[in-house]
Amino acid sequence: MVVGGFGSRIRKARYAPHIERCLEEFVSEVPERKIEILQELSDLVIDSLVASYLEDILQFTVDSSPLVRHQCLTLLSELFDRDSESFDRYMKDIASLSTDKHTQSREAALELVAKASKKNPKEIEKYISNIIKSMTLYDDESTKKYGVIFTALSKVNPRKTLQILRKTIANKNENVMKNSLRIINIISKKKPKLTSNLIKDISSLFESENEQIYSEVSNTLIILTKGNEEKVGIKISLIIKNSLNYNGNAKIELMKVGAEIAKTNPSSLRKAIPRLSKELKSQRWEIREEAAKLIGEIGEDNVELVKECIPGLDRLKNDGDDLVRNAAVRALELININALESVKIMKGADALESAKSVLKTARKMKLNIEEPLVFLKKAKIAFKEGKYNECVEFSKKAEKIARNVEDEGAQVRTHIETIKIKIKNARREGVGVSAAIKNIKEARVLLNKRRFSEAKIKADDALRAVKSTVKGARPDLVIKAKTKEAIKPEVWNKIEFKLANLGNAVAQEISVNFSDDFVIRGTTIIDILESGEELDLEIELYPKSKGLIPLTIELMYRSFKGKSYSIDKQDIVEVTDSGEFESRDLFVSGVGATVIADEVPISEEVYKFDAFSIVCENCNARVPSNFRICGKCGFRLRKSRRSQYLTSNNCSNCGNQLSGEQKFCGSCGQTTKNDNAEKTCNSCNSTLKPGQKFCGKCGTTILRR
Repeated sequence: MVVGGFGSRIRKARYAPHIERCLEEFVSEVPERKIEILQELSDLVIDSLVASYLEDILQFTVDSSPLVRHQCLTLLSELFDRDSESFDRYMKDIASLSTDKHTQSREAALELVAKASKKNPKEIEKYISNIIKSMTLYDDESTKKYGVIFTALSKVNPRKTLQILRKTIANKNENVMKNSLRIINIISKKKPKLTSNLIKDISSLFESENEQIYSEVSNTLIILTKGNEEKVGIKISLIIKNSLNYNGNAKIELMKVGAEIAKTNPSSLRKAIPRLSKELKSQRWEIREEAAKLIGEIGEDNVELVKECIPGLDRLKNDGDDLVRNAAVRALELININALESVKIMKGADALESAKSVLKTARKMKLNIEEPLVFLKKAKIAFKEGKYNECVEFSKKAEKIARNVEDEGAQVRTHIETIKIKIKNARREGVGVSAAIKNIKEARVLLNKRRFSEAKIKADDALRAVKSTVKGARPDLVIKAKTKEAIKPEVWNKIEFKLANLGNAVAQEISVNFSDDFVIRGTTIIDILESGEELDLEIELYPKSKGLIPLTIELMYRSFKGKSYSIDKQDIVEVTDSGEFESRDLFVSGVGATVIADEVPISEEVYKFDAFSIVCENCNARVPSNFRICGKCGFRLRKSRRSQYLTSNNCSNCGNQLSGEQKFCGSCGQTTKNDNAEKTCNSCNSTLKPGQKFCGKCGTTILRR
């Protein structure tokens, strides 16, 4: 660049006015004229004037016309050749133009950045972020320029280059990934050791679901293999080994890379052999073909490397696809194995594969296969050492033991499943089989732990439990209640009733019936009650009279098979307006054992109330003399006890023993005067005659005194 001198000053003075005139005119002109002005500036802006007018010219790169922007960038490229140093402070802005949607403008911007990166690579880091943003646009010309920029960056900062490329390779945008791979290809020509550090990152792209990039990945890895055969081969070998769930096209491209490596370093692909052997059975003919080709390349004149694949290749000679058959025949020719050796290998490999298959099934069933695994390991060692007869022998032993274990486990499993069906059928019939379920669960746990003998014992326990339960299965309903507040006359009284099924079978069509001394409203019909289930009943009582009233409940229900049952529950409640009250439980015992309906008919006498009471010989509770069952403990009362206390020394109302001087009963307050004395109704105070059972005025039941 000319920076001084008399001639230079004359030229600057001559061209400067013309440049300023063009810049002023540019703002208001049409695109066609703007392009002409930029072309004029190309001649007017001499080397010594670049620094003076560069900033003014850069303003025109944001013009609305793409043609104008392109012409401006073309001018800037020419000016860069005249004075590159003046551009250093503006390169970040110029790099941002590489995202222009106009193809020619974008390429012109990248061309200028590529020139700058070659001229001054140390400045690239200042504007590389803008270049990365532009990589979402993909075309061959742009990619070449990216390659120039990144190659220049790799010279001054290789670590930064690797860091950027690792991120862009993993980018979700397909174009960014493709650009990155192409850049690596370009850099690898001059920096092969640097790009070899990216082999792992590039190989991982085969796990992507984006099929469009597999070919690019394959090409890049093939380029990177030159000089890195061992490193790339080991990595590709591991990827092929673990490629079970890879996309089919990814597998094909992987094998193409492997075939390239096998030409110079086949031993590095040793770990890929087991997977390749399995891929010979793939449903896709392309995969079978590529697998056969790769096996042939790896095993060329080296049968020891691929001998486990020989049976698979031999089968492919009869494949339905011509290309697959040809690939298999060609592979066997490259391996160069004689017929006798081939037969021995195939026998050993077939026996080994059969044992592996059986053990795999046993492992899925979670069976104990420690012993057969020992023999399988010996078979593998024998096969590798070429001792094929021993391999067959060990394989058969492993298979036999595994099958025995499998048969034992299958028998126990079948036994458990059969019992589960019986338990399920019992549950459908409403039978409670909790003990059987517990045993069968324990049997399943023991089966999973491969403790077959113990599992069978537990299963048998479950079977016995379900049989015994089904045989004697019957529902058994119990009703309980609790009074939390006094039962008052002429109002609805809420009492907490609980109905429970203590039996081992379901109860259905349940009906809860009350004696006529109360009007009832609430839940008295229940469709079904499972074994062990408890139900809260919302029931309200409306007493028809005052005093000590017998509360009698009859439960009627059916079993699942239609057998009818009934239970009588009895207790005494006090209906009073008095404020004094003590909470107590009703029907606390199993009053009235469960009986089959019609076998023990319910007598109407149960609902009558005599004036006398008796004492239960089981719990000493005092109950009405006509009760058949104790209302407190459920004990069945004996007839001989019913007249025990009917003496002159007992209260005629409650049966409490009295002394000769008492005028009132100390238990119930009843007067001890003559029974024939005139009495009054407790409800309406009407005068009653001796022997009346009901009040003639209000109809209240009269307690005999």
